[in-house]
Amino acid sequence: MSMGIGVATKLDDVVGGTNGIYQSYQKKSFYAVGRFWFFYCEHLHAWYRTSIDGVIWSDAIQVTTWAWVGGGRRFSVFFDGEYMHYVSTSEGDWLRYRRGLVNRDGTIAWSQPEQTVITIAGQNFMYPTIAVDTDGYAFIGYNRNIAMAHTPWLIKNANNDGTWATDWNVQLNAGAHGSWTATVVQLIALRMYVVYAKGEFRP
Repeated sequence: MSMGIGVATKLDDVVGGTNGIYQSYQKKSFYAVGRFWFFYCEHLHAWYRTSIDGVIWSDAIQVTTWAWVGGGRRFSVFFDGEYMHYVSTSEGDWLRYRRGLVNRDGTIAWSQPEQTVITIAGQNFMYPTIAVDTDGYAFIGYNRNIAMAHTPWLIKNANNDGTWATDWNVQLNAGAHGSWTATVVQLIALRMYVVYAKGEFRP
């Protein structure tokens, strides 16, 4: 993956590989307040770096407060024009959310501590994506694993102040498949679009 203005910098070299930035449908970067913002997972946590020119990158700053986040497939971000929002999962049984205001100096002013979206013992939440509607309410798509039966789900926040209270949580398809993904897209006038699909490995 490369990003830059004029001269491209290979971000795989900046973060030490590709495991921390996949999957490709999960957002990991945006441009705001004169900086590129790039997020990735490494050493049990999610981190970010910023760059003004796309060539020289800042030191890594830790984002998540709970380990184990694991690889990039367990983390996704969204920028709504003012705030960045993220969703993270562990190798275990929780899904978490946080919102923060991005600053010109490359820092993030978090609205609240990391919020627990859902936690169910014995279940595994994977491949999360996040988007926010035009009033600031977050939607999270995710793969929910119950006794090795993976299905796609969509959950909505009832709050738009950085705290989390579930408005609703719906299963998008009941057919079990290990690689279900659900990607959320912001439209206009409070409308949202969700695409969910099963991945297939082909030769």
